[in-house]
Amino acid sequence: MKIHSASSKLLLMLIVATLFSSCRAISSKGLGWEKGTANGAGWSTVLIKDKITYDLAWDDVSSIVVRKFEPEMMSRETGYIRTKWNYTWTRRGSRTKYYRVRVTIKMSEERKKIDINAQAQKKNVFGKWVNGYDTELLTTMKNDIAGVVGQ
Repeated sequence: MKIHSASSKLLLMLIVATLFSSCRAISSKGLGWEKGTANGAGWSTVLIKDKITYDLAWDDVSSIVVRKFEPEMMSRETGYIRTKWNYTWTRRGSRTKYYRVRVTIKMSEERKKIDINAQAQKKNVFGKWVNGYDTELLTTMKNDIAGVVGQ
């Protein structure tokens, strides 16, 4: 009877450990996670409306970015914004150690388009960050920016 009880406990512990690691992998994956960044993956472009000045576009775009992320680097002169890593994107405000995202914005020298990057990283089983991008974040940022300054 004790052997059966010990094996049942061991089986239960294995099931719980498997469920826990599965939940951690799912929650750390992110809703729009895509591995890799080659060939422009993770980038999207919004064309700026002809009637919108660069200064207005900059003000609107930087405002959108700052509402969702903390800026790490911003330069109106070069049209560049990069945010700090956000560890709460997929957890509805709860911090995670396994998944992070950040946004990079580049406005073209001609001031006619805005390139948007939604960089993402997740930790693998060895604790190393794996580069990729987040399709949900990219879609959200593109739609928000296009809705204000896009054609």
